[in-house]
Amino acid sequence: MGVRAKLARPTVFFFRYGLAAIFIVMGFVALAFAPPTARYEGFSMCVGSGLSILLLNFLFRMGARGDHDRDDEEAARDFYARNGHWPDEAPPADARRRRTPTA
Repeated sequence: MGVRAKLARPTVFFFRYGLAAIFIVMGFVALAFAPPTARYEGFSMCVGSGLSILLLNFLFRMGARGDHDRDDEEAARDFYARNGHWPDEAPPADARRRRTPTA
């Protein structure tokens, strides 16, 4: 792992979870110490911001996982095209398997 990759891990972790945690904690601090006229607005703003950061991170990661699923499905289809059976199935008993001609 290179120096940039080692430095990127804590940075990414901070932006994924640390920033959201800071906003949520700031919301509770605002709830406890802000003047009564701005107490609930500050709490709502900060906690809402922190929760939205967490939600956007979750949705982005779900989308990225979908890309991996599509890549796995494409690899399975390529395997089927080459061998005539799916990767998780046993090969056919007969020796005459469908082969794709190579150019």
